[in-house]
Amino acid sequence: MDFGLILMYCIAFFGLFTSFFFLLVLFEKKKNLKTPNLKQYKNISIIVPAYNEEKTIKKTLDSLLDLNWQKEKIEIICIDDGSTDNTGKIIEKYKGKGIKLFVQKNKGKGAAMNAGLKLAKGEFVACLDADSFVDKNALKNMIGFFEDKSVMAVTPALKMHRPINWLDKIQRIEYMIGIYLRKTFSIINVLTVTPGPFSVYRMSFFKKYGGYDENNITEDLEIALRIQKHHYKIENSLNAFVYTKPCSDFSSLMKQRTRWYCGALTNFLKYRELFSREYGDFGVFLLPSSLISVFLVEILCFYLIAKFLNKWIEKIINWYYIGFDFNNLFIFHFDWFMINFRPLVTLATAGFLCGIAIVFISKKISQEKDKIKFDYLFYILVYLFLFASWWFVAIVYYITGKKIKW
Repeated sequence: MDFGLILMYCIAFFGLFTSFFFLLVLFEKKKNLKTPNLKQYKNISIIVPAYNEEKTIKKTLDSLLDLNWQKEKIEIICIDDGSTDNTGKIIEKYKGKGIKLFVQKNKGKGAAMNAGLKLAKGEFVACLDADSFVDKNALKNMIGFFEDKSVMAVTPALKMHRPINWLDKIQRIEYMIGIYLRKTFSIINVLTVTPGPFSVYRMSFFKKYGGYDENNITEDLEIALRIQKHHYKIENSLNAFVYTKPCSDFSSLMKQRTRWYCGALTNFLKYRELFSREYGDFGVFLLPSSLISVFLVEILCFYLIAKFLNKWIEKIINWYYIGFDFNNLFIFHFDWFMINFRPLVTLATAGFLCGIAIVFISKKISQEKDKIKFDYLFYILVYLFLFASWWFVAIVYYITGKKIKW
C-alpha cells in the first residue's frame, strides 16, 4: 500500500472521528445550548485597548454605549497604546459620555489591558478589541453564566462583519464554524482561547492569578490555558454576537495567523503539563488532537505538492525525449481516488456529508442569514492549503526564533 493511500486513510479516519465526536456532544447536550437568564445586573468594566484604530474606534465605542445594561453599573475604559494617528482625539470626544481615556507609550496589548485592569472597578471585566463591535444584548446574554461560581470567563459568538472579497468570505465560513466549535468545546470544558473581541472575566481571577502576560503574542490563548490549569470553566454564549472586521488581503491575514499559531506553539509548550489525564478531555483529547490535525494537514499538503511536482518533472523529461503532447498536459493519475479503493471513497463521501451537516448546524446556531453555498465550496477547495501555509510559516518562525509583533 502506497504512502499517500495510508496518509489519506489516517486523515479520513481522524477527521470523521473528531467530527462525529463533537456532533454527538452537541446533540447529547442540547440543553446546554440555552443561555441562562440574567438574574441581576452586575458591575462591569469594559477595557478597550487601541493602537492606531482611527477607522474603527468610533463604531466600537458607539456599540458599547448602546449596550442593553444599567448605565450606572458599567464603566468603559479606553487605553490609547501610543497611537500615532487620530485614535486618541476620537476617544477624547467621548469623555463627555462617560468613557474614560488613559494614554500610555506603545507597550503592546497585554500592557494596555493591565493598565485597564488597574483602573477597573467592576466585579467583572471585559476586553473589546478596537476593531470590533458588539450587539446591544451581548452582555446581557453572557453574565448569566457566571451564576456558576466555577466559571471564570465567558466567550461570545464571534462573527465576520460584512465580508466583501473571496478572502473575507472564506473567513466568514471559518468564523461561522468557529461558533459551532466554540460552543461544543465549552460543553465539555475544552476551550483553549478567550477571544479579544468581548470575552468577559471575573475580576477575582486576575486579582488571584495575576494580569495579562505582557510578553505573550497571544494573550487571549494564554489566559484561557491559565484558567484551564487552575481547573476553572470557560463558557460560551451563542446569543452574544460580536462582530469583527476581516483581514481583507493575504499579507495581513498571513501576519495575523502566523502570530496566532506561533503563539499557540509557545503557550502549548509553556503549559505542557496540561497534556495529562488530570485535565480530562482537555488534556487527553483536545490538545493532542489539535496538534495531530496540524501534523496530518502539513504532511498531506507536502505530499500533494511533491506528487504534483514529480508528475511535472516526468512530463518535462518526456517532452525532452519524446516531444510536446498538449493532450496530456494536465492529466494526473492520483491512484488513491480510483474506484478500486472503495473504502476510501466511502470515507471521503462520509466526511463530505459530515462537513455539510456541520456547516448547516453552524449556520443555524450562528443565525447567519446570508447564502453561503458557493462560499462553502470555495472554502473546501482552498482552506486546507491556506491553513497549511499559515502553520508552515508559524513553525518556521517558531524554530528560527524570529520575532513576531502584535
